[in-house]
Amino acid sequence: MKEKFGDRINIQHRCFLLRAEPDPTVVFNDYRRGHWERADTQEDGGTFRAWHSDAPFPSHSLPSAEASNCATLQGEEAFHRYHFALLKAIFEDSRNISDPDVLIRIAEEQGLDVSRFKKNLLSGSQKDKVLREHLDGIEQFGVQAIPTVIFGNERAVVGSVPREEYEKVIELIHAPSGT
Repeated sequence: MKEKFGDRINIQHRCFLLRAEPDPTVVFNDYRRGHWERADTQEDGGTFRAWHSDAPFPSHSLPSAEASNCATLQGEEAFHRYHFALLKAIFEDSRNISDPDVLIRIAEEQGLDVSRFKKNLLSGSQKDKVLREHLDGIEQFGVQAIPTVIFGNERAVVGSVPREEYEKVIELIHAPSGT
């Protein structure tokens, strides 16, 4: 999107938690399998492989959100590398991204300053920010699912949609008045 629209758009990532608290009953079941299989069929939508590990399925999303913010402290490029590595870790490699040890290993694999990352993650320095962004998403925009993309603080696109849908909304927002 940045390549196509350049400075006309300002992309900001915000945290929204599917589960803020650990839930030991969460498992990879037929319901999740169906969603992942459907997502895997979307063109340019990434790879979604059914959970194939003996590791527990992630119990909540707070640790990975905190970890993403810790990566952001090392720069936007570090965030993007880390974010995409997290997506690959859960959806392709079946890694438990609610486990701090896994999150630290991913930081190392992505070439982040691991001692800085680990210090930030284990101290909980990003927890309040993540929780605040989560509540803001609910209270200001009514976010209930991911992905939810907010355009101009006025329009929301919920769910995984083709790139063209996002482009249409951006064009509509940036269209001259009266057209």
